[in-house]
Amino acid sequence: MKKIKISVSSVFLIACILAVCRIAGAADAKPADQDEAALIAVLQSNALPQDKAVTCKKLAIYGGKAAVPALAALLSDEKLASWARIGLEAIPDPAVDEALRDAAGKLQGRFLIGVINSIGKRGDVKAVECLSQKLKDADAAVASAAAAALGRIGGEQSAQVLGQALAGASAATLPAVCEGYLRNADIFISQGRNDEAAKIYDRVRGLQVSRHIRMEAMRGLIVAKQATGIPVLIEQLKSDDTGMVAVALGLAHEMPGVELTKALTTAVGTLPPEKQVYVIEALGVRLDKSVVPTLLGLTRNSSTNVCLAAIAALAKIADVSVLPKLVEIAVQPDSETSRAAQSAIAGFPSVEADATGVALLASRDAAARIVGADIISRRATYSAMPVVAKAACEDADQSVRAACINSLRELGGLSDLPSLVDILLKNKSEDETQAAEKAMATICGRQTSASACADTLVAGLAKAQPAQKCALLRILRSIGDAKALQSIRAAMSDANAEVKDVATRLICDWNTADAADDMLELAKNSANNTYKVLGLRGYIRVSGGKDVAGNKRLAMFKEAEMLIQRDDERKILLGALGVAGDVESFRMAAAYLDKPALKDEACLAVVSIAERLNKGKAADVVPVIEKVLTSVKQGKLAGRARNVMNKMK
Repeated sequence: MKKIKISVSSVFLIACILAVCRIAGAADAKPADQDEAALIAVLQSNALPQDKAVTCKKLAIYGGKAAVPALAALLSDEKLASWARIGLEAIPDPAVDEALRDAAGKLQGRFLIGVINSIGKRGDVKAVECLSQKLKDADAAVASAAAAALGRIGGEQSAQVLGQALAGASAATLPAVCEGYLRNADIFISQGRNDEAAKIYDRVRGLQVSRHIRMEAMRGLIVAKQATGIPVLIEQLKSDDTGMVAVALGLAHEMPGVELTKALTTAVGTLPPEKQVYVIEALGVRLDKSVVPTLLGLTRNSSTNVCLAAIAALAKIADVSVLPKLVEIAVQPDSETSRAAQSAIAGFPSVEADATGVALLASRDAAARIVGADIISRRATYSAMPVVAKAACEDADQSVRAACINSLRELGGLSDLPSLVDILLKNKSEDETQAAEKAMATICGRQTSASACADTLVAGLAKAQPAQKCALLRILRSIGDAKALQSIRAAMSDANAEVKDVATRLICDWNTADAADDMLELAKNSANNTYKVLGLRGYIRVSGGKDVAGNKRLAMFKEAEMLIQRDDERKILLGALGVAGDVESFRMAAAYLDKPALKDEACLAVVSIAERLNKGKAADVVPVIEKVLTSVKQGKLAGRARNVMNKMK
């Protein structure tokens, strides 16, 4: 035998080819639950009904022509007929349609109805003749299903069959025949065959059928006729049939075209107020500026609801030419319509409305200026703040000044603080002083630079009267920076008793340990017992703050403990101790466990501290936690205590 020499490279090439073939073979091999033949075998086996039902669903995905006979055989099966139709309806092969038509000639009752429904879903034109015979079936449900299927199939032949069936339809089947006929007309519309569709809609709307069918036919007729159907739409608007009015109004919102806009504009003035409102809403949605004169006319001498609808529609159309009219309504004495006009200007989707608020603020009429300030605020017209600030300081009318201060509170920035300080210092009224204080506090709260706010407020302190100085101090407290603290600390020595009292209380209410020394001094040496208590409470509170280091915190706790004379302050101390994480604080808290009036607070404090301690402190912790558990046996705190015990052990 002749030997064949094969090179190493040839061996490698052959191996690659074999590998590719194996991969290709593996790709061609489908899992059993995706293989059509395997799935068909399940249907033809003695498998359980539920397994066959799942198989029918899988054949809807993986099945083809070969699966049709097996699925069709189940169309009369009590348990599997509907599952078989699911599989058949999804298979894109003409064999399915043949099988369904064949079954339609053999089945009865609900099985037949199911098959007819499937024929309709598949749109089988060849089934029209068969379905036309089923329209005459003695079973009204079968005849109705046939009518629905013919409507879904559509086409001239179906339309002819359904049109002929109208005359002889029974009361039980007439609704379904009409619905099928209308579906056929809808298909004609989608095909651009509007004239044929219009004949169907017109015929159905003249029948003695249910209201919803006539409404559907009326809607279809107007859509089919398009421009020539507009008079019919207007006729329905004027009718007393609320259903037909609703159909017309729906189309007034949906149908495009200037012809319909013109017709609605002409008709709206002839309608009663309740219908005018709905037509006005439709005109607003159409966003056609040609209707503006008509809508403006409806804002005069009309009922309130009509006027409100017209204002809302004008705002939607957003033609800047209507702003003067909206202003005219907005400045009228307070009413529903004036408020609606103000809201329309505030929400007007055009930048031109920004100038409207500024112009109103320059009006000679105080009511108009108030409206202007409100519109500036609601439109967030930040560019108008200098004008607003000037009016807040100088306007002769208190209500206008109040409106401008409110606008500054909503939109003001750092540059507006001097104006508000000036308002505060002028002290024209208590209400304005309070409003200015709120506005300044709000503006300062929005700033990223606390010191910049503090500079302006501190500068105002030198000129302020006692009441105004107190207001400035309160705002400085909300800022909370070093400059603010320094100013409040200085005010504690003020000659005025009210200023001194406010400053002292603000120091006691300070949030950080920066004021701890001031608080401690009050707690130790103040001649005023109230200040002593407030200072001590403040000192205890800040001692537990995050800005205090552990060693410093413990020293502060011990300092406070020596000054405490009442259980109220001891409870505050226990609350502060609870944030600590050292064993000395733990021991301090544990010392209060035997005090009946303080036991609850002490238990909470020692558990909270123990949760932060490590196992190395078990000798200190375990006996105390055991003591806690003798007092607290249920609830969240008991659970936390047991967790601590488990951790320590």
